[in-house]
Amino acid sequence: MRLARWLLLLPLLICSLAWGESQEARDHYNRGVIYQSQGKSEEAIAEYQQAIALDPQYGWAWSNLGNIWLSLGKAKEAIECYQQAIAVDPKDASFHNNLGYGFSRQGKLDLAVLEYEKALGLYPDYGAALFNLACLHSLSGHLDLSLSYLQQAMEKGFSDLEFIEKEPDLASLRADSRCAQLLARQHEKGAPQ
Repeated sequence: MRLARWLLLLPLLICSLAWGESQEARDHYNRGVIYQSQGKSEEAIAEYQQAIALDPQYGWAWSNLGNIWLSLGKAKEAIECYQQAIAVDPKDASFHNNLGYGFSRQGKLDLAVLEYEKALGLYPDYGAALFNLACLHSLSGHLDLSLSYLQQAMEKGFSDLEFIEKEPDLASLRADSRCAQLLARQHEKGAPQ
């Protein structure tokens, strides 16, 4: 009888142990987010790495670690982290968007476009991926496509006009009078700045 009780309790014990590890990983992840928001990159990196060491399947820890590497100009390391995040959860559109951005920082625009399109395939209303496509097409001189993606991004909520007006990747598009008209219409609507 005791053996049967232990056999019934064993799965609960295993689950509780796994939950404890997962909670500890979440604690490290949360501290990483706080450090990252405070601009303490080294501390955030250490916390995300601890979270990943405890739970290698922690996609958001991988992705945020990639974001820090990218902010430090280490696109190769960032891309590796984003690829790990995608391996954990290939259906998370933000992981694909981040990977696309990493590729774009390396000048691998074709790979970036593929990842942005994967993100949009998973979440068609993803304003950030639409905006990133607008930037890539502006850089490539495809102004019609760039304008189309920018308009779609704005319709999906990417409406920070101050950011759009300063984004260096959109410089060639902003020189187009159609873009100026689009931005003027958004200003008239009272979009947040």
